[in-house]
Order: sequence, then structure tokens, then C-alpha cells
Amino acid sequence: MGRGKSTPQEEIMKSIVSSNIKKYLEEQGKKAIDLQKGTNISQSSISEYTNGKSLPNPGNLQKIADFFGVLREDIDPRHAEDWKEPEVLNEIVQQITDISKQLEEPRQKIVLNTATVQLSEQNKPKVIDITKVPGYIPYDSENMGMAPILGDIAAGYNIMAEENFDGMMPVSAEYAGRDDVFWLNIKGKSMETLIHDGMFGLFEHSSDISDGKIGAVMAEDGSWVTVKRVFHDVDQNGYLKNLILVPENESFDKIIVNEYNPARVIGRLLEVKQFF
Repeated sequence: MGRGKSTPQEEIMKSIVSSNIKKYLEEQGKKAIDLQKGTNISQSSISEYTNGKSLPNPGNLQKIADFFGVLREDIDPRHAEDWKEPEVLNEIVQQITDISKQLEEPRQKIVLNTATVQLSEQNKPKVIDITKVPGYIPYDSENMGMAPILGDIAAGYNIMAEENFDGMMPVSAEYAGRDDVFWLNIKGKSMETLIHDGMFGLFEHSSDISDGKIGAVMAEDGSWVTVKRVFHDVDQNGYLKNLILVPENESFDKIIVNEYNPARVIGRLLEVKQFF
């Protein structure tokens, strides 16, 4: 007896595997017929894999990976050590996925390009108008500068983050007059003993951060913000696979950021301040 309808998670994986196979075919200047001949997998199966109709079994997956000279997880990410089951797509995303599967490849590329443009616009850094911050004090070159305080930020706990202005705090002369710096009250013990619970961190509003530097990272849906050391995990072709958020306190777990747990760097730590 054949299998019933695929689960939402399996539908997601079909789309991912299909995209990965097409990507490597294009990058290596090969066609589906080359993949079929090089793996000795039936043409009907190759067609189903590339069109997102079915998933390759472990044996065929290894043949495909060997053909492209990559790892199995580069085709099917479920074989990666840090694999996490993706969340079920919401109704709108599911509809987009279902419609895209029915489109011819040129039209699929139009959908992809449109989504890429929308994501780029969404991820553009938000400009903070500090003149609207409660308690705003105009910059006076003869005194220390001021920067806005944003809502509390969790270091170690993915609590709901409220990026609301909460007054102003002084900054040293080197940061005075800048509208791209802000303070965050860091709570939690994941960055002990470097950053203590309750310290204030001064951050530069930027998504650009070097490996090992400390940054503030926010979930794409705004549901959590955390402070960690940021490392970039790239594949053999130099493409970013994951952001790895590493705590100072070894009793806390790392956080893996990728397409299944999307988040972005919103600031790079400049200095910390402790009040007693």
C-alpha cells in the first residue's frame, strides 16, 4: 500500500532538496540528464526530486551528493548534526509554496526574485529618530553626548523583547552626536563573567560584525533579542549557512540562526556600563 499525503514538514523538505539540486546543477553547468547518467538513478526519480515531488532515499541521496562532490546535508539538511525540524508553514506561506510548484521555472524565478527584494527591504536597518525619544536632550558639544535607551534585552533567555525607548543615557565624547548608537539593559547570566546581569551595553546600530565579536541579535519576528558572541558558519563555497551565537557562560547553550530559526544582528557592542 502506498503512502498517504505528505506531511507539511515533508513538503518543506521536498522544496529545499529540489532547490539544492537545481542550485548545484546550475553552479556546475550540468543538466538533469547528466545527473541521471552520473548516478544511474531512474530519470523519473530525478524528475521527481528536481520538481519537488518526492524525496530521495538515503542511497540515492548519497549518489547525488557524490555526483556534485558535496555532503549529504548540502542536499538534504536533515542529515546535518545540528538539524532542527522546521516549523509548519503558515497558511499564506503554504499557499505561496503550492502555487510556486505549479509554475514553470522562469516564473518560479520571478517569484524568488520578488521575495528576495521584499526580504532585503524588510531587513534594512531602521533609522532611529532620537529627537522623538522621551527625555531627549539636544547634543551640546561642551558636554557629554546622549544616546537613547531601548527596552530590556535578554542575555540567555528568549523572552519577549520590547524595543521601546526608555529615556536617555550619557555617552563618551567619541560617540557624542551620533544617531546610530543606543543603550540596552542586558539581563541574564549567559555572558558572565564578561557582562553581568543588569549592565547597560552601548551598541552601534549595524548588521556588520566580525567573528567572535559581541552583538545584539533579534528574531525576524521580533519575539526575542539576545546578546552573544557571533560566529559565521559558511559552506565550502563561502556561502553563509548559519550564524552561531555563543555565550561566555558555558552552562548556557549555543543558538543556531538559519532559515529555520531566522534572526539578524541589530547592533555591535561598543562598551558596557555598570551602576551600583
